[in-house]
Amino acid sequence: MVRVLIVDDHPVFRDGLATLVGRIPSFSVVAQAESQVTAMRALRKHTVELVLVDLTLSSGGGLSLVRSIRAEWVDLPVLMVSMHDERTHAERAFRAGASGYVMKHQPWEDLHAAIHRVVAGQYAYSAAVTGTLMRQQAGGKGTGSLSDREIEVFDLLGLGLRIRDVAPRLNISPKTVESHVAAIKRKLDIRHSNELVHRATLFRTMRTGEQTEKT
Repeated sequence: MVRVLIVDDHPVFRDGLATLVGRIPSFSVVAQAESQVTAMRALRKHTVELVLVDLTLSSGGGLSLVRSIRAEWVDLPVLMVSMHDERTHAERAFRAGASGYVMKHQPWEDLHAAIHRVVAGQYAYSAAVTGTLMRQQAGGKGTGSLSDREIEVFDLLGLGLRIRDVAPRLNISPKTVESHVAAIKRKLDIRHSNELVHRATLFRTMRTGEQTEKT
């Protein structure tokens, strides 16, 4: 059973979304919240495997909430559901740590698909947004500045491995992995661990996609 928290300051939309999500087999809405404070309280009270968050909340913005969630629950899927145009806000959502972005005017089928993608550990951004992020990844602060070993470490981090798990995979010590991680963060101008994980995951997604296209 996938337990879901819905965060939106409009009760009618929140209740309607809860009804739709509750109809998905093996999904259950265990809590609802209207603000960042009540959302964090619900997360500490309930076991949750997915959070659906509106971008605009009456008390504290959705992006701030995503950052707070990432600070405590690094691997928890967070999907933003917003009325605001993704061209303006989806990239900001990604930088904050959101797993995906769906606009409220999109069909239920789009949201349904996005929910399943993020629960499976994938991203749920449109092709246009993903393309923008990929171009940025390949830009001046891209992975071209990383050494071969740093690329290997970055790739394994994108697979979801911790530093202690990366070390034996590469037959090096955890301290050496930490040194490589520090170099990666410096070269890619990454300030926070959650951003490192998301950038690494995006890198691996891009790399896997490129390999698939070549085969």
